[in-house]
Amino acid sequence: MEWGPLSEWVTASAEIAAVIVALFLPYYDEHRKSKLRTRNLKLFLYKLVHDILTKRDPEQIKNLESFLKLGYLIDDNSNDEIIFVVGNQILLELNSDQDEKITNQKVKKLLDQLELEKS
Repeated sequence: MEWGPLSEWVTASAEIAAVIVALFLPYYDEHRKSKLRTRNLKLFLYKLVHDILTKRDPEQIKNLESFLKLGYLIDDNSNDEIIFVVGNQILLELNSDQDEKITNQKVKKLLDQLELEKS
């Protein structure tokens, strides 16, 4: 039984490695895009809520409501669902008739649940 020259073995190994990378790369790329999208949604929610807490403008509450409705309708990633659930809880707290200080504390606790990675 003849094993062949070393150069053929190296070439075959390189081709196998290339096929594995070509098969794996789309999944890795999609995972990265998904993580970036989730991070951007969290950042946008943080910004909207921060603007509401500082300015208390009813128009900004409408913006948050629109973001949550539209985002939930076009969401195709189950990992992002928690963002919209927490966002809706925040909206309920902002629309409640309780003390502003208590509302701010509850909203900040809800935002902490999202655990935004600073990267």
